[in-house]
Amino acid sequence: DFLDMLRYAFLSAYPERFTCMVRTLHLARRYGMQVLDVVDDAVLAFRHCYRAAANEAHRFTGLTRFSELPDGLLVAVIAPKNNVLAPVLAHFVQRYPGQRLAIYDEGRRLLGCYQQGRVLVQEVDIPPPQATPDEQQYRTLWRTFFAAVTIEERLNPSLQRQHMPLYTWRNLTEM
Repeated sequence: DFLDMLRYAFLSAYPERFTCMVRTLHLARRYGMQVLDVVDDAVLAFRHCYRAAANEAHRFTGLTRFSELPDGLLVAVIAPKNNVLAPVLAHFVQRYPGQRLAIYDEGRRLLGCYQQGRVLVQEVDIPPPQATPDEQQYRTLWRTFFAAVTIEERLNPSLQRQHMPLYTWRNLTEM
């Protein structure tokens, strides 16, 4: 709905997002929900902001890789262009309700945590924890499996980059 669109537009990295959001809200008072059909530069920019952040949040729900620390905490590192840590964390909280989670946004130095029904997102000045030797071994096994099941004749790096942009590869175990 429109409130979700506003939320995602707010999370966008587009520098003029606030201007286009205010202009779109102003036009919405006049046109109602048909504002999204209005051909106006601010509305088009608003829709672009929404799509960029919403699509990236959706992409990171599939491209986030967790590592388990010795105490059972699942930790992931992401580096999105837009500020999508909150919706990505919300997805994993809903998917793993009994699990302790932490997702670190490298670019913004934000850490989102979930434990026992409580969610916290805050700025931190510490690097993400390093993988344990067991975790490193699991990553090596996963890469070996990934390489073994790859069909060389079916490789299509161009299509792969369309669905998984290069900036997401740094934190993927299999890449």
